[in-house]
Parts: sequence; structure tokens; C-alpha cells
Amino acid sequence: NNQIDDTNRDLSHDDSQIYLHGDLLALVAAFLYGLNDVLAEYFVKNNDRIEYLGMLGLFGWIFSFCVQAPILEGEAVRELITKFSQRQSDIMESDFLWVLLLLFCLVTM
Repeated sequence: NNQIDDTNRDLSHDDSQIYLHGDLLALVAAFLYGLNDVLAEYFVKNNDRIEYLGMLGLFGWIFSFCVQAPILEGEAVRELITKFSQRQSDIMESDFLWVLLLLFCLVTM
């Protein structure tokens, strides 16, 4: 009998708190997801779709760049800033040449 029986397991106070916390987070996430759908439908019906999608993309980019990236990828962002500040003149010069080349190629097409 190699089956694991979770029904007879006694939960400690700490385990039950963790499960309760997880359940509450799931309920809050479900509520916010539903609220997002209702508000999106409301704004799309009453406003311009292009404006809604543009604002969604803009604020999504701002949130991702200013909140998520520093929190989740903080070390990588600091390393990027350090490398950029150390090699700023080299990077800017090479990027400027690539942009000029692309601009020349795309404009002449």
C-alpha cells in the first residue's frame, strides 16, 4: 500500500495558516481578474478601442519597467546600469552608427 493518504494527516497551526493565506490570495486574484474583465468591457464599449489598447500598453510598459524589473531583476538592472555608465561613449557611438545605417537603408527603400 504505497498510496499517500492526505485525509488523515493532522495539520499544524502553521500549515493551516499557510493554506488559508494561499486561499485568500487566490480569491483576491480571482476578484481582481474579474474586475479587470468587467472594467475592460465597460471602457471598450464606451470609449475608443485604439485608445484603450494604447493606454493598456503604455501603463503595462511603465509598470513592467519601473516596478517589476527592479524588484524581480534588480541585480541584472544594476549590472546593466553599471556597464552602461562605464562604456557609455563606446555604446553610444556604435549605436549611433547603426541607427544611421538603418535610417539610410530604410529611407532609400
